[in-house]
Amino acid sequence: MNPEQFTESLQQALQQAQQIAQTRRHQEIGVPHLFKFLTQPGELVRQIFSEAGADLDQLQTELDRELDDIAVVSGGNVQYGGSMSSSLATLMQAADAKRKALGDDYLATDTLALALMDQTGDQLTKYLNQQGITAGQVKNAVDRIRGVNGSRHVIRKISIKLWKSTASTWLNRRARGIKIQ
Repeated sequence: MNPEQFTESLQQALQQAQQIAQTRRHQEIGVPHLFKFLTQPGELVRQIFSEAGADLDQLQTELDRELDDIAVVSGGNVQYGGSMSSSLATLMQAADAKRKALGDDYLATDTLALALMDQTGDQLTKYLNQQGITAGQVKNAVDRIRGVNGSRHVIRKISIKLWKSTASTWLNRRARGIKIQ
């Protein structure tokens, strides 16, 4: 898992999750910290869960309950939000594997939502399943959203390949002494 392959939105979400852990005086950043941010208004994962049929108010209540259940740590040498919990690390690794299987260049927040639904031991996954939200519903929601945004993704990939090809041609001509106009 290479942090350089995280989308900007995922990097921002991880920073916000760390801020939530620091504010709540939690030593580790966990799945509920990350999804507390990812399910805020305007976030893609919120849209995904909404399209999958989740009651977003109840989901926020569940996330708050999970966060409240985490022990508050105090002391002089405590670094709040200084490390990632094992469950979040497992989720991130699963999401990275899913990213590769999907053929994506970058790990995005929608891929985290997909990977979350495969984490059978996670409290949030159990809660979503109890509410009738399945991995299939989340995948369908992601596919619909990617269908809308997918054309931009394809255009971006083509643009990058075109730019690399043009740059390579220009550098080859320049190296051979061919004047470029």
